[in-house]
Amino acid sequence: MNINRPLNKCLWEVAVTRFVRLTMLALFSTSLCAQIVAFTGKDANAPDEFAFVALEMIPMGTVFYVTNNDWNNTTGTFLTGEATIQITTTAAIAKGVVSQVIYDTGTNYNVIGSISVMHISGTQASVSADPHYAFAASNAGSPLNSVTEIYAYLDTDLDNANGTSKDPRIMMNPSPNAVFQDFVGTNWVGVDFTGNRATAVLADLTNPANFTTSSGTTNLTLNLTPFTNPGLPVDLESFSVD
Repeated sequence: MNINRPLNKCLWEVAVTRFVRLTMLALFSTSLCAQIVAFTGKDANAPDEFAFVALEMIPMGTVFYVTNNDWNNTTGTFLTGEATIQITTTAAIAKGVVSQVIYDTGTNYNVIGSISVMHISGTQASVSADPHYAFAASNAGSPLNSVTEIYAYLDTDLDNANGTSKDPRIMMNPSPNAVFQDFVGTNWVGVDFTGNRATAVLADLTNPANFTTSSGTTNLTLNLTPFTNPGLPVDLESFSVD
C-alpha cells in the first residue's frame, strides 16, 4: 500500500487551489488597473477646465488622452470634431492626487500638477454638454480610432447615457471597468466633487449627489484637495492566499 498517495493528492489539490486563487487575483488586479483616473470636476465657462484624480500611483511618463468627442460603441471608436488632448505625466503621481487642465488659447493649455498637455485634434469649445472621456490608445497619431481602454467617462448633458451608444462599457471594443459618471436632467456647465475626500470610494465618485453643480455663467472653482482614503478604489493589500 502506498501511504504517500493521499498526501500527494492533498498537495496536488492545494497547488491547484493556490493556482486558481492567484489567477483570479491577477485577473482582478488587471481589471482594477484599468481605472487609473476618474474625473472630479469640470467647468465649461471660459477658460474651460477639468480635474481628475489618480486612482492608483501613475508612473512618470504615462500617456493617456482626454476628448470631448462622443464615443460610438457600435464602431468602438470616437466621433471627431471636438478637442482631443494628450496628457503625459512629468513625474509619478501618487494615488489620490488631483490634477487640473485649463484651456488657454489656440492649442495651448495650462496645468496644475505633474502633467503636460499636447493638443492632438479638434476644436476646444466651451460647451456645457460636452462629455469628457479619459482613455488609452495604441496609436498616438490617431488615438480616436485606436482606443485600447476607456478609463473614465463624465457626461453632463441632460440625457441618460446608460446603455446608449455613448456608453463605453458595452458593445464594440468595450471597457467594462470604465468609471461611469452620468449627470441626467440638466445640461450642467460645471460639476465638482464635494463629498468627503478622506473616506470617498469609487462609488462616491459615480454618485451625482456628491457633486456641486452649476448651470450659470459664474465659474465653478474646482477643488484640488487630494483624496486620502487608501481604499480608493480598492485596496488589494488585504487579499491573501492560504
